[in-house]
Amino acid sequence: MDVVYKAKYMTLALRYLREAYKHAQSYLDSKGLLNEFNDVDKRIFDSANTANTSQEAPNEQEGDDFASGYDIPSNAIDTSAGRAFVIYKEGEHVTAMAYWSAGTHFHYKCDEKSLCLLTTGDSDVILHARLRK
Repeated sequence: MDVVYKAKYMTLALRYLREAYKHAQSYLDSKGLLNEFNDVDKRIFDSANTANTSQEAPNEQEGDDFASGYDIPSNAIDTSAGRAFVIYKEGEHVTAMAYWSAGTHFHYKCDEKSLCLLTTGDSDVILHARLRK
């Protein structure tokens, strides 16, 4: 598979994922379930805060980096600076593979327990990850 074909395929997949995400939010909002969904999302994030944190980074961190690849077996985004962000929410693994291809510039913000939010400048998608050293 040549590079141009892969780039076109990833662009198309990205477009479909963005549309699906918007439709899902719209549907949940129309049924009055968007706030409930956000509450569940917060509970998942909070429960991850209490999980085993043996591979945590020591303090809060924030910055920008470039993805160097996505490691499928460990569900981790590897970066050009040698970091690895492990995607811990099941539904976000496919999104991570599509949005976070090699070379993608992103912003990360991590709390003191190494739980991070990852965003790109050109999308409204946020990924939940744990910073692994």
